[in-house]
Amino acid sequence: MLDFFFIFSLIFGYKLGLVDYSILLPSCILLLVYIGNNNNISQRLLLNKVLINRLLPIVYFLLAITLISAFSYVVNNGDFVPEYILKPIRNILLIFIIYAYVRLRDIKIERILILVLLSIAVHSIVIYLQYILYILDISKDFLYHPSLTWTSPIRKVGLSTGFPSAGLIIVMASLIAVYLYFRTRKYKYILLLFLITPAIFITARSSMYIYIVLVPAFLLYLSISYKKYLAVITYFIFSLCAVLAVYILSFKFPEIQGSIDKMFVNLVNYIKYGSFHDYSTEHLISSDHLYFSDSVKDFLIGNSRDKSSGFQQSDISYVRILTGQGVFAVILYLAAYFYMYSASQASIKIFFDRSLGFLLGFLYVALFIMSFKGHYVFSRIVGDVILIISISILSSSWTKPLRGG
Repeated sequence: MLDFFFIFSLIFGYKLGLVDYSILLPSCILLLVYIGNNNNISQRLLLNKVLINRLLPIVYFLLAITLISAFSYVVNNGDFVPEYILKPIRNILLIFIIYAYVRLRDIKIERILILVLLSIAVHSIVIYLQYILYILDISKDFLYHPSLTWTSPIRKVGLSTGFPSAGLIIVMASLIAVYLYFRTRKYKYILLLFLITPAIFITARSSMYIYIVLVPAFLLYLSISYKKYLAVITYFIFSLCAVLAVYILSFKFPEIQGSIDKMFVNLVNYIKYGSFHDYSTEHLISSDHLYFSDSVKDFLIGNSRDKSSGFQQSDISYVRILTGQGVFAVILYLAAYFYMYSASQASIKIFFDRSLGFLLGFLYVALFIMSFKGHYVFSRIVGDVILIISISILSSSWTKPLRGG
C-alpha cells in the first residue's frame, strides 16, 4: 500500500500555490522508508555509482535548460515563468526521489508498472463518477482539481487538469495493462483494460484517436509474438458490446449522445461537409498557436514571456518551448528524452524482455504525438508517468522474462 501511495502521489499530487504535493508527499514517504531501513544497507543500495552515472546525463540536460531559461529571463527582462525555470528542477528532484525509492524498496519494474496502472485505474473510476454524478445532478465538480473553474456535461478530466492529459494517461495505462497480461498471463489485467478503456471516450478526441491506433496494434503485436489470440478476440467482443450498450443508453440519456457527437465530430463533419476538420484542430494550426518569432535572439534563447505580459503561449509543446525558452531548450529537452529512452532500451535488452521495449516505444510515441496537441514535454501527470517508468527501468531490479517476450 505504501508503494501505491508513493506512485499515486507522484502522478496526481496537486500543486497548490507554492506547495507541490507531487514532491512533498513522495519525499515524506521516502524519508519514512529510509528511517525504517538499516542505514548501512540503505547507503549501500543508494550509492550505486553505475546506476547514478546512468541518470546524470538527464540531470545535466535539465540543468542546462534551467540555466538557459534563467539567462533568457535576465536578458529579456522577462516574466518569471515557473514552467521555464522551475520545471527542469522539479524533474531533477523527481529523478532522484524515484531512484532512491526504487533502490531502497528494491522494487521490480513489473511492480512499478502495476502501481502506475492501478493509479490510473483510480483516475478512470473518478471520470465515471464525475460523468454519472453530473447526469444525476448530484455534483458537477466531484474531485475536480482545485485550479479548475469550469465543468463540462459531456467530457470529464478525472484527477487531471485537462481533457487531453486525462485521456493520454488512459492510453498509457491501457498499453501497460496489455503488456502485463501477456507478461503474467493473469486475466485481471484484461479486466483492468476493460475497466479503463471506456473512460477514453469521455476525455479528449486526440487521445481517443491515439488509443484507437496504438492499443489494438500493441495488443495484436503481443498476441502474435506470444501466439496467444484469446485476448484479441475478447477485446474486440468487449468493444462491440460496449458500442451496442452506449448506443442503447444514448436514447435515454442525452448527455451520452452529446459525448458521442463531441468525440466523433470529425467523422460527423466528414459525413455532412466532406471535411474532417473541427474548430479545435483549426484553432491549433492557426496563428494563435503555430507561430515563430522573427528575432534571432528569441529563436536562440526565447522571449521568457507568458500570459502575465499579454503573450499567448502555444498549446503545441515544441512551439511553446521554442518561443519561451529558445531552440537550445528544445534540443536539450529532446536530447534528455532521447538519452532516457535509449538508456532504458539498453537496460531492457540486457534482460531480453523485447515486449517491454515495445511497450516503452509505444509510450514515447504517444507522448511525442500528443505534444503537438498540448504541452506535455516533461509535464506534470503525463510527463511524470514517462519519467517514473523510464527512471525505474534504469534503477530497479529485474525478474526473468517469460519466454516469447
